[in-house]
Amino acid sequence: VVSMIPAALLAPEPHHAMLDMCASPGSKTTQLLEALHRTEEPPSGLVVANDVDPKRAYHLVRRCAALGEACKHLLVTCHPGQKFPNVHCRGAAKGGAS
Repeated sequence: VVSMIPAALLAPEPHHAMLDMCASPGSKTTQLLEALHRTEEPPSGLVVANDVDPKRAYHLVRRCAALGEACKHLLVTCHPGQKFPNVHCRGAAKGGAS
């Protein structure tokens, strides 16, 4: 239950780009994906879900696959948070998050 609080407080919109750095087992990630799809319009945002452990990332992918079409807006990565590569989103405001 506690892991679901951040996604609820974030109040994600269908156009937001979100980064979940400790994504597995997937509660926050699935909440964020569902929030992207809460309107009738196709979302323009995405969720980048990261977990440093490859096995946990694999289980995250399997869990999120149950969401079907929502996974078109999901990118799962496996990097240490301290060395996470830059992620650039098309249309993002320069110097700020979109």
